[in-house]
Amino acid sequence: QFWSTLLKSLKYFGHNYPRHGLNLLYWFSREFISFDNNDNMQPKEDPKSEAYGFHYYGNKENILPSIRNLKNYSYYVVGNLYDNEDLPSDVRLPEYVTDEFLSSKKFDSNDQNNRDRIIVRRTPFGSIDQVYITQHYNYGSIYGSKYDQNNTYKIGTELLKQIRNMQREAFLKLFGPRSRNHYLIASALTPSTGVQILQDCNESSCNLLKS
Repeated sequence: QFWSTLLKSLKYFGHNYPRHGLNLLYWFSREFISFDNNDNMQPKEDPKSEAYGFHYYGNKENILPSIRNLKNYSYYVVGNLYDNEDLPSDVRLPEYVTDEFLSSKKFDSNDQNNRDRIIVRRTPFGSIDQVYITQHYNYGSIYGSKYDQNNTYKIGTELLKQIRNMQREAFLKLFGPRSRNHYLIASALTPSTGVQILQDCNESSCNLLKS
């Protein structure tokens, strides 16, 4: 499937141990969101509630489109697995998202086990109208804990729907065996300008589209 080729171009987002991005994206698509009769994306819990570790994101790095002129729109981010440990059991991320984070604590993983994030844009009505995947810069970089614009992508709704309709094992299998040998390597995607969009595509002409 062509959309899987697009995701494979994200060389480090959860592909290898102990990165959790792909499992996080699967959980988000399969368990956290649903689509109502008007095709609006509805969250299982309001991100404002901080369930599953969601918290407000102010877009200080300006990696996402400005919402200053959009009244009562806001960004929320999820994926910090340290936050997850302190949550009530009914609003924690599932074990398949956190397993490798926990098992890698005994290794010098250089925070590779907690880099991946999903950012959503919440509408004034509580629905979600935009979804992004991103990651922190590599541990020890000059950028500190900022998010990496060159590794920030908008995820199209059709792609989310396709992931939602897959079994997790089949979804992960698209990306090949998970390696344990490269989790100390810094991200090395080719730099680009602007947030890119990952959409479902049926034509070979569709590629990573810059917004």
